[in-house]
Amino acid sequence: MSHQPPDPLDEWLLGDEAAKWLDELRTADQPTHQIATRLRKHLSAEQAHRLMELAELRQRAAQKFTAAERMFFTRVGFEQSSDEWIARYKAQRFVGRDLVADLCCGIGGDALGLADVARELTLVDRSPTMTAFAARNLMENGVETQVVAKTVGADSLDLQQCGAWHIDPDRRPEGGRTTHAELHEPSDATIDAMLAANPNAAVKLAPACQPPARWAEGGELEWISRSGECKQLVAWFGDLATQPGRRRATVLEVDGRGVRALASATGTGDQQPDADDRVGRYVMEPDAAVLASDLVGNLANEHGWWTFSSTTGYLSADAMKIDPAWTTFEVLDVVPLNIKRLSAYLRQRGIGQLEIKHRAVKLSPESLRKDLKLKGDEHATLLITRVLEKRIAIVARRVIAER
Repeated sequence: MSHQPPDPLDEWLLGDEAAKWLDELRTADQPTHQIATRLRKHLSAEQAHRLMELAELRQRAAQKFTAAERMFFTRVGFEQSSDEWIARYKAQRFVGRDLVADLCCGIGGDALGLADVARELTLVDRSPTMTAFAARNLMENGVETQVVAKTVGADSLDLQQCGAWHIDPDRRPEGGRTTHAELHEPSDATIDAMLAANPNAAVKLAPACQPPARWAEGGELEWISRSGECKQLVAWFGDLATQPGRRRATVLEVDGRGVRALASATGTGDQQPDADDRVGRYVMEPDAAVLASDLVGNLANEHGWWTFSSTTGYLSADAMKIDPAWTTFEVLDVVPLNIKRLSAYLRQRGIGQLEIKHRAVKLSPESLRKDLKLKGDEHATLLITRVLEKRIAIVARRVIAER
């Protein structure tokens, strides 16, 4: 691996002296202020700060990377990085490409997946720290693929030499996070020029980003969720797009270091579900990726479900269907959202363990839980929503799929 060196402090962080201190921090059981005081007796304030920050980020990163305790992060780089499972899922579309470029590579989250399928991987970032950290993180994860790191702008690479490329444009070029593609670095216009040079690309975006209409028409938009949270939106182009002009919502399941797609919904995102003020025997809550991709209408119309008149967050039906693309609840009762009456209803049935969810009604679940003064050992879920202007509480139970 080759790359330009980062600034002296970051280079020190990658070295043997910092490694000894990081090992101590990993096993230390002292309060944070005592650890910081001890570090400052031996190191500069800047070195101590960076060690403490990295130790903290490594702990947080355990949810995103199996080798987190050996990896290197900056705070922004960590927050914007793909976790290794989503990276592996995305990399499946790059199989068979000899040379792949990971542009705006950050700390190398997506590179971990791309390195599994590419013969050669080029890491590109304007920051010497990022390219150095990404290259080191690949090494710490045992990557054997040939890796070249370049500290240049994403639009400086000759993309015609690549089989395909991935880019994670900076969503905080001015410091604050933005979901507007034209304000990213590089911008949507710059990425258009890059697509003209090589159309086989994946553009990583925030789930809430509104991609340019031309991207939605010419590419495939995929929203990806894991553990109930929509993690990112990917715009696929060229040969990497399996269904140009369409949207996809994908639900992932992690199994050790492996990952698989549990469910996938596709459509155009322009359908509206039928509306009714009747609550059926079952209520379905679409996965976060389905909601973010505006595929609720496609899902409802495919299965003959309807939504309540005031919100599309819940769908209803008289027949049960179970799928990872949604959560199914069996309706036990529907009561007005009146604290006194609802509290009496739940106590009468011994419901003391209550999951509270809500849509189209502003409330604090924890405050409501206190007001209801729950007692009993029975379990239930409370789905609070509106039908027209009427606020209702749907008492239900989760339907768990058998495996």
